[in-house]
Amino acid sequence: MEKLLTQLLQHDDNRLRIFDMGRRISKLPIDTFTRVEQNRIPYPLPFLHHAWVGLLLWNPSAKDQNLIWFLKLPLCLPDPSDITSGSLKNTLHLQLDGTNTKLS
Repeated sequence: MEKLLTQLLQHDDNRLRIFDMGRRISKLPIDTFTRVEQNRIPYPLPFLHHAWVGLLLWNPSAKDQNLIWFLKLPLCLPDPSDITSGSLKNTLHLQLDGTNTKLS
C-alpha cells in the first residue's frame, strides 16, 4: 500500500497544517486533503486546473527547523477537481528526492 503525503509528513513530534493557495489563502483540513489524496472526494478549491497547496510543517521542540512546501498539482481534465494520482506521486518523489528520503 502506498503512503499518502499526509501520512509521510505527520509524526508524533511534527505538526502539519495545509493551506489552499489558489484564489486566496485558506486553511484546508487535513482529513479533507487525505480524502482528496485517496480520490474519495474532489479537490474542493481548484484554480486554473491545478490544486495550489501550501504545507506548513513544524516541530514545537525544534523551533529552528520549520518547513514550508508550495505544491502545484495538476488536476484531471474530465473532472477538474480530481487530483491525478500519478501527478501527486511524481511530485512526492521529486520533493523527497531533494530531501534524500525514499518512498516505500
